Amino acid sequence: MMADKNTSIYDLIGIGNIRKKYPPQTSTEKTVMQTVIGDMMSAYPSESYGIIFGSHGSGWLPTITGTRSIGQDGGRYSSDTALIPELAEVLRTVNPQKFDFVLFDACMMGCAEVYYELKDAARYCIASVLDIPAAGFPYASVMPYLYENAIKDYLEPICKDYIDYYNYIGWGTISAVDCNQMEGLAEAVRSVILSNQDSLKNVDTADLQQYGKGSSSFKGYAYDMLQFIGKLCGGMAPDDFTQQLKKTVIYTDYTHDPTSSLYRIDGDNYSGMGMYIPNSFTTPKYLLWNNYFKSSIAWYHASGWAETESIWGN
Repeated sequence: MMADKNTSIYDLIGIGNIRKKYPPQTSTEKTVMQTVIGDMMSAYPSESYGIIFGSHGSGWLPTITGTRSIGQDGGRYSSDTALIPELAEVLRTVNPQKFDFVLFDACMMGCAEVYYELKDAARYCIASVLDIPAAGFPYASVMPYLYENAIKDYLEPICKDYIDYYNYIGWGTISAVDCNQMEGLAEAVRSVILSNQDSLKNVDTADLQQYGKGSSSFKGYAYDMLQFIGKLCGGMAPDDFTQQLKKTVIYTDYTHDPTSSLYRIDGDNYSGMGMYIPNSFTTPKYLLWNNYFKSSIAWYHASGWAETESIWGN
């Protein structure tokens, strides 16, 4: 989705030919995305579809200078980005039967807030909760898997190829998520949060693994879900929650260089699923995040945060 204003659809079978050209427009605007994806599906009829989004990304976060949400048209820190609720609406509209998969070749998209928005738009998602190295996915090895009818059988090989590809630089995370399980995961998180409301204030996020490691602008955008639930419950997550998380995160892995402080992963507290933990901080960043989280992100209501705002919000 990192595009200039001159949008085109290309036929990449054999010699690339331009199938359709568009007038100058913002490629991440909702109606433009809907038109272009719809045109692609009309040009190439199929029983099912998958879709890859490649650009800068910053998970569920709102669009402001210095953050990226998903997709940019106009430069790295352009405000012309696609918000996740808008993207989910576009995908549901153009393909009511759901996409077989959404693969995010974009940083920090591997969080519950993103997956929950997409639960009615895609069956599976492949994403990283951490930054993605500049080279992106190893398409030479993973593309054949993406053409298979039974994509579920190839999610693990896709993730393994990604991690193998980045072992040489010493950092990276990847997860494959069953979006059909996200409602169940939200219910599991909600149950734990509501049952442990008095402990919410006792969880120090400084003790949790957080995944906004590439820049201070993103610090705190997502913490490890399993570790948070364990801390909230006094040290160990309930079995029913753990089982639901395993159903949801079909496969996850990471690679890291223990000597690297920037992207080092604590494997003992890595579940492959990030989530935002709202707070009472009054800095401009967190005020903006909390307001957007409450007003626009469906996970906020589904996972129990709305019902406990009187505790964490003060």
